[in-house]
Order: sequence, then C-alpha cells, then structure tokens
Amino acid sequence: MPVQLVGGSPTSPDAGPGANAIVMTKYTAVLTGTMLQFYLKAANAANVCFAVYDDNAGSPNNLLVQDHTSYAASAGWNVYPFTGLQVTKATVYWLAGNSSANNTLYFQSVGTSLWKGLTFHDAFPNPAGGGWGGYNYFGGYQLWGVPPGGQVIWMMAKRMQDFMRDLKRGLLPPDVLQRKWRDCLRPI
Repeated sequence: MPVQLVGGSPTSPDAGPGANAIVMTKYTAVLTGTMLQFYLKAANAANVCFAVYDDNAGSPNNLLVQDHTSYAASAGWNVYPFTGLQVTKATVYWLAGNSSANNTLYFQSVGTSLWKGLTFHDAFPNPAGGGWGGYNYFGGYQLWGVPPGGQVIWMMAKRMQDFMRDLKRGLLPPDVLQRKWRDCLRPI
C-alpha cells in the first residue's frame, strides 16, 4: 500500500492567498519511493491543480512534475493520482497548489510557504522564478507512494485485494478463481 513520502498534516484552515495564486510549501522527504498520489487538505469546495519543485538554497527552483488538470476538491483530505517522480529521502521538495476559490487550503503556523499570482489552470512556471510573497505557514500537501521493494509488496497486496473482491462477488467460475489465487502467490 502507498505510504506518505513527503508532506505535512495541518489542523486549521487559514485565510491565505485567494484564488488564482500558487501556494507552495517546503518539505523534506521522510522516505525514498515512487510517487503515486498527491494529497491536498481543503477547507472548502474548489477546483485545484498541483505541482512539485526541487530546491535551490532554500528556494523553489525547477518544476519536476505538474498536473494542471482541474480536479474537484471538497472540505477535508482529497487524493489525486499523481505519478512521474522518484522521491529521495532527506531531499527538499516544494509542493505547490493552485485553486479556483479563496481560502481553499489548510495551513499550520509552522514552516515555510510562498505564494504568487497564477491564473487557475495555467501551467506552473519553470523555473519557479522570483516575485514570491512568503509567510511562516505550511500547507496541506502530501505525496504518497511506494518505497523501494515496497512496489512488489504493494502489487501483491493489490492482486490479493482483487482476488478477494472477485471471491465475494461469487460471479467467477472455480477455474478462474483458482488461476487468480495462483496469480496472488506468483512472484512479481
């Protein structure tokens, strides 16, 4: 199963930058792994998109990966598919979001966040460039993925989950169920 690689867990909404602004927060990865999901904690309904930047001497630098698809978010934690990045433990990353509504994100009053205007749904700048406003908060962003070696365990767990779902439904003939069971036990 995926685990948290990077990010924070804020507890209260904050009247931060409004709509049409990139809000990014600096985090240090706690694990190495392959990114699978982007978590965003929202205070209210909005549409969101997100990106990840690397760090250069404490500032966001190169855009590593982005998804400026307009995803719907509701109050609380939201999970979105997000791939294309190998995360390395102890490496600093800047997780960024852009929202269609005011006061969307959760923040906590510790950490480093930056913001600057960007029309919602536009491509994130690369490199990040200047003109950022800052404040001492961290945003509600997390990257989840699979650690090295964990990919195999995750794939086997997924096979088992699929098998159990099919078994409970009772719609497959015994020979197909037997094959699926053997697939669960087959090395990856």
